[in-house]
Amino acid sequence: MGPAASRLRRWALLHARGDLSDSRPLGAGKGKGAVRYFTSFGPQSGALLYSTALGAIAVLESSDDPTPIGVAMCVGPNVRGHATWMLNVHGDDVSGRWIVIDREFRPVK
Repeated sequence: MGPAASRLRRWALLHARGDLSDSRPLGAGKGKGAVRYFTSFGPQSGALLYSTALGAIAVLESSDDPTPIGVAMCVGPNVRGHATWMLNVHGDDVSGRWIVIDREFRPVK
């Protein structure tokens, strides 16, 4: 198991115990009103397809910080074959469904 998988496993165990004492506000990224979430899983370029998705992957605050801030659970494919995700960040569910393009979570419209 690599370092990223170990951090995700630790985060999931802490989350299950309710032991996440992170005081950062919900949301990530930069820009006025922007909420951006990233992952280290999937292709560097292009969409993460359902056929290659795992059941759960780490949610990152930025593309250059491997520390998980949450977890994304795969809920199935969309009509284009992209894996769709439900996100939980800092212990709170993020509304909507998400897909991963270029390792960035993007809301499904």
